[in-house]
Amino acid sequence: CRAANSHSAWINFWGAGQVARTHFIGAVVLEQISGSTGSVETRQVIDGQQRLTTLQIVLSVLQQISAELGLTKFENRFGTFSRNSESFIDAEDQAYKVWPTNPDRLSYRVTMDAKDCASLDGDIARERARGGSINEQFPKARHFFAETLREWMAELPPPTESNERHSPEVVISSQLRLVAIDLEAEDDAQVIFETLNSRGADLLPGDLIKNYLFRQAQGHGLAVEKLYEDYWRDFDQEWWRVKMRQGRLNRPRFDIFLQHYLSLKTRDEVLVTHVFDAYKRFAAGAKMPTEALIKDLYDYGQVFPRLVQPHSDVRIATFLERLAIIDTATVYPFLLEAFHRYNNSQGLDELRAICCALESFLIRRMICKVTTKNYNRFFLELLSHCETVGGVSAAALISYLNKSDAETSRWPSDDDLLETFLTASIYNQLQRAKLRMVLIALDRGLESSRTEAVSLPNDLTIEHLLPVKWQKHWPIDEPEEAKRAKLGMMRDSLKHSIGNLTLLTKALNPSLSNGPWNIKRPEILAESKLNLNRVFQDVTTWSDDDIRHRSTKLAALATSIWPKVDNTEPVS
Repeated sequence: CRAANSHSAWINFWGAGQVARTHFIGAVVLEQISGSTGSVETRQVIDGQQRLTTLQIVLSVLQQISAELGLTKFENRFGTFSRNSESFIDAEDQAYKVWPTNPDRLSYRVTMDAKDCASLDGDIARERARGGSINEQFPKARHFFAETLREWMAELPPPTESNERHSPEVVISSQLRLVAIDLEAEDDAQVIFETLNSRGADLLPGDLIKNYLFRQAQGHGLAVEKLYEDYWRDFDQEWWRVKMRQGRLNRPRFDIFLQHYLSLKTRDEVLVTHVFDAYKRFAAGAKMPTEALIKDLYDYGQVFPRLVQPHSDVRIATFLERLAIIDTATVYPFLLEAFHRYNNSQGLDELRAICCALESFLIRRMICKVTTKNYNRFFLELLSHCETVGGVSAAALISYLNKSDAETSRWPSDDDLLETFLTASIYNQLQRAKLRMVLIALDRGLESSRTEAVSLPNDLTIEHLLPVKWQKHWPIDEPEEAKRAKLGMMRDSLKHSIGNLTLLTKALNPSLSNGPWNIKRPEILAESKLNLNRVFQDVTTWSDDDIRHRSTKLAALATSIWPKVDNTEPVS
């Protein structure tokens, strides 16, 4: 459970001349846990963890203040509210009235055990020096309540053990109202947990899945603490709660991972808003032991960061960078299985081949403006196909990519690429980020052992060589008006083709950008060291035919960067 850092709503109970009033702080739902006679009576908190944890921190602060004021009776009372009697303690952690979930235990223990706020800061620093992970909300809460309670008590008559009317102990024991719901044996705690958490601030689907799995584990008598340490601790790290954008979604990484994991496992589309329900259906149908379910999530969870963080292999890293720009989220369930299957150095060549084939398929279709509307079903069917031929592999992938000529699934040919490069207004067809990615890839494709490796900035601008407004300085040499008009229409289409586009590290001044070639060319050469622009050192004119010629050469380059591989050719 996690302590919040904003709890001032119930502090100001008393004021001069005012009558004391009660304050309802909410409800908690508890489930009895069986134990041996004489042991600490224990309940599992189904709902209300934040309230109980926060209240415990308040009690520790009040115990500290009472000790500072020499109010021994109050000090002892607050101590009994937050600590169990030593005669009932069989393990160190049973000393606490409330014991949080695994990732917060160190933070809670240090916060509760600190003598005061000054020593708390030192204790936190020492734990961090030992490599401990501290949830900042716990010490923040203690600092907040120490300051707030002191301010409140300073406004009241000094509390004494003979004058208890204004004492904090009276407020805690008499003026706070907390409803405790003890579940009966026949009550379904999981259903109650889900119902209560469908209101207010949503839990992550992963939180609900965690509760679902570990309640099952506890019911089956499994070693829950060991399962958590072995397989779940990583999922409670902050990394999984950081939001990432994929497609139209901007959700925590854990949500995105679970969506792809379930699509992979169920061979069906899973909406991110329905992840928990989808997981329960999957788990019910999987007929896997609870420990196996938890371990399977862990295994794929170890793989997922490799899909969304820089990869150690340069070629695979390039593929993942380009895939993020293409922004086709439906391929990730397939990739999750591929990266899981080849999750070692021995499988690197196979994984590289898979990535190269996928990149060629996706980028050729993107350039040729082929529909993406069937991708969700296509990649799920690809997984099923691979399953029938022995699992995910480059050969199985390439075979499937080559099998269809349908518009929704075909792998564009070299001729398709050439036609697109020569005729398409690619500047208008592709989003700027995607077009920039294609041009950068072409620039890298022109590298050789004799060229410098230039690190390209992220803000490269796309420049038209023949200006968009070409009429003033780029006249068409045709006396007949009708033919000149026709050539002008052709040029207006040609100017947005890929042969007329390049990249610059700095946008040219509009007057230079629209100027004649003999002025524009020196500026491009002066501003750029890119391979795309080196060829202009020997190009003294820039005509419509020059644009077509460059489009043809770039198409040939693109087919070598993104080859269409048949079923017999190796992939590299």
